[in-house]
Amino acid sequence: MIHICKVETSKQLSEFVRLPHILYAGDPYYVPQLDIERHTHFSRKHNPYFDHADAELFLARNAAGQPVGRISAQIDFEETDHKTIGHFGVLEADTPETMHLLLTEAEEWLNSKGITKVTGPYSLSINDEVGLLVDGFTSPPRLMMNYAKPWYKEALEHAGYTKAQDLYAYSLDVSKGLPQTIDRMSRTALNKEGLVERKINMQNPSQDLHTVIDIFNDAWANNWGFTPMTGAEIAYMVKNLRPIIDADLARIVELDGRPIAMIVALPDINEGIKDLGGKLFPFGWLKLLARLKGHKLKGARVVLMGVRQEYQGGSFGGSVAIAMMRNLYKIGTAKGICGVELSWILEDNTAMIKLLEMMGTTHYKTYRIYEKSLKYHLNK
Repeated sequence: MIHICKVETSKQLSEFVRLPHILYAGDPYYVPQLDIERHTHFSRKHNPYFDHADAELFLARNAAGQPVGRISAQIDFEETDHKTIGHFGVLEADTPETMHLLLTEAEEWLNSKGITKVTGPYSLSINDEVGLLVDGFTSPPRLMMNYAKPWYKEALEHAGYTKAQDLYAYSLDVSKGLPQTIDRMSRTALNKEGLVERKINMQNPSQDLHTVIDIFNDAWANNWGFTPMTGAEIAYMVKNLRPIIDADLARIVELDGRPIAMIVALPDINEGIKDLGGKLFPFGWLKLLARLKGHKLKGARVVLMGVRQEYQGGSFGGSVAIAMMRNLYKIGTAKGICGVELSWILEDNTAMIKLLEMMGTTHYKTYRIYEKSLKYHLNK
């Protein structure tokens, strides 16, 4: 007998946060996220996502009262279609039966709010961890990317969910070197008068990271599922990421003094926290600090990249993108980074996919966003 309840107490939230540590115990590729960070993420007090969203967290318990599953249901009022489309996320379960019950609970809650279509998983927004891992289970996820059990895909589809969009993750082996064609193609940008690429200013990171997000909001505005980040969300992101930002890996391109493109890579913090079991205290923070200060993290992930729309579609915009990745590659190599993930890439972003293939990357993971109509509930 499975019982579903809303998360309403701090104890329940702790169970909600730590449940994956139990379900994935012994899995060599699972990376326990830091409990303190996850508590903040799901906190209505601390996460500005809740300033423009309505959400409910659900926890599943078995007959013995033990937590065996979880799910979120949410509506983001920043989205243009929020009156009809809602989302689910952070889905975990011990069995397909538990998953089905959790999905039904989330669907019922969303439908009670007038929602007629659900998409996900979003944990919690499309600017957080997105999609269900459906291919690429033989390596750990990079930072801010999720993990899942292989059977989740079949269970979701059995519950009536169908593919809405696939998101690709590409791996770049830095030891192989870049093809010479990349150097040649980047010359259009590198030789452009008035074009300058610089690292972000860590003396005033908020200003430059606001610039980065401004470019992101412009560059991605026409992409599938795009939702702009608010000022409060940008400030929240800066606060959370500042300890791991490497200014050399966060770059802004300016043309005649105006920012027109950006690329941001972050050290793969998952390498540094994998053996901490989600705990920073009492000694976990010392281990993590030593790994960060000692440059022991050999992986990185490109989390943001964009060129303003006015420069997209032409050879110059493409050459700017190539030049940014070329320079980031060389900087990363000098820092001892061995592998870089570039993610996530929409499956229909053919221009970026072609560019990544030219760089010698490998498509090694796929994350899927699902959708389901909830109209049948209205007939009850």
